[in-house]
Amino acid sequence: TGNYDRGIEIAQLATDVEPDSDELQLSLVRLLRVSGSLAAAAEQYELYARSRRDLGLDPEPLDTL
Repeated sequence: TGNYDRGIEIAQLATDVEPDSDELQLSLVRLLRVSGSLAAAAEQYELYARSRRDLGLDPEPLDTL
């Protein structure tokens, strides 16, 4: 889990710098899911989905990630 933890930390820092990057947001969701942090992944996905909807765009479905 150490590698996942480091990856999550880096992804979180990257999304802080580039909060509008869908690629970074989805990478963070994927990392959280594979690390077993399902609640955190769902929360992060909701932030991503809300920002997409605010722009009038459809978010990627969670089950395709």
